[in-house]
Amino acid sequence: MFASGLRESYTESGSSQRTVIRVPDFDPMVFETLLRYLYSGQTKFDVDPADVFLVADKYDAPLLVGVAELRIVQSLNPDRVCRLLVTHGHMSSELREVLVWYLVSHFEEARETEGFGFMLESAKSSLIKEVMVELNGKRGSKGGGKRPRLF
Repeated sequence: MFASGLRESYTESGSSQRTVIRVPDFDPMVFETLLRYLYSGQTKFDVDPADVFLVADKYDAPLLVGVAELRIVQSLNPDRVCRLLVTHGHMSSELREVLVWYLVSHFEEARETEGFGFMLESAKSSLIKEVMVELNGKRGSKGGGKRPRLF
């Protein structure tokens, strides 16, 4: 998958020049994180784990996807979860379920954030419906819903 994904961006600069591979989908630091992982197995990174998730998912690096998912969950706050659901809502269904659970569990705080306003303005109606169904379920049950398992 990695090789086929790069073929889309592969361009030769000429026979006497070095080969240049353009990857316009990702910030160079994010792509460097993927390369460091592929060549050394290193999973330490200083860029947004949501962006690492996207590059690792696109180039089929499942271990790095898992590390990124864990770091996304560890970095959640009410504002960030709203933004992630809009900008990265196509992530794995398991991660999306955790994000929705987190939003519902922190709904009172989240609705006061700029991220919540961004979510309301930008999100598809299916996302809003999903959140509302979960929120209704939480309010209908005593003590709230159980956290979904990611790993």
